[in-house]
Amino acid sequence: MSEYGTLHESNGRYALRFERSFHHNPEDVFLVITKPSSFAQWYPFATGEMDLRLGGMIAFDDGEGTTYEGTITELEKTYVFGFREVDDLVNISLQEEDKGVE
Repeated sequence: MSEYGTLHESNGRYALRFERSFHHNPEDVFLVITKPSSFAQWYPFATGEMDLRLGGMIAFDDGEGTTYEGTITELEKTYVFGFREVDDLVNISLQEEDKGVE
């Protein structure tokens, strides 16, 4: 596992993939990535305002006077969380391993 992401290209579109391992159970990790107050601590520009449901909105603030909304595009407790922020699509999937979550 690299601390840097890997770049992938498919049909003229690019994606960055990051892999991380955590020595915690999937439920705890999922809670940290989806609980609005926790989400605002790890994702840039997040305000902590989130309607945690498929199609729900996430509020963002760039800190320079621009606010905007993202949309939750995937939500399958405790393994999948995805959202669209402007033109970016972020998908997080958790895979349980012997010693925690990857």
